[in-house]
Amino acid sequence: MELFLIRHAESKNNIRKNDQDRVSDPEITGNGRLQSNHLAQFIEKGLHLPVIYHEKNEKPLDHIYCSAMKRSLETANPLGNSIRIKPEVWIDIHEVGGIYEFNSDQTKKIGKSGLNRKQIHHSFPEYVLPEDLDEKGWWNKDAESLSELSERVSRVINTLKDRAEENIRIGLVAHGGFFSSFL
Repeated sequence: MELFLIRHAESKNNIRKNDQDRVSDPEITGNGRLQSNHLAQFIEKGLHLPVIYHEKNEKPLDHIYCSAMKRSLETANPLGNSIRIKPEVWIDIHEVGGIYEFNSDQTKKIGKSGLNRKQIHHSFPEYVLPEDLDEKGWWNKDAESLSELSERVSRVINTLKDRAEENIRIGLVAHGGFFSSFL
């Protein structure tokens, strides 16, 4: 298995000036859309692979998995379109903490609801959604604890090990904090 870790494109939170401007599930910016398009072109051309493989016109990726967060969904979209693969939403590769906002004095993380099946399907009808994603939303609890993060990362690693086949290329479109914990 070849695994490509792809951090989402620039989001509105990446350009904020302070924590008061933080959004619980930000979209990508105009610059982020450009980055997503460049990513799609780069992978479509096979430039992420050794020269011998992209000269053979091999399939650049076999699977694209993205988190259910807006910035990951939006980053994966041009990539999926360019290489004709339906991105698959994988809840467990979301950013550290889940969906949350800070309270008024910035001392506590308060859980917020994530996108639900209907909302994701409306914006990304071609995406493969997990069966357990319902109308309550993919996230509807308090901010994730460090022990919950550790358990989640272990689940992802074990799932990838189970999915590992010879000659398979997987792109994970996820988040910097998640990848730091994953690695």
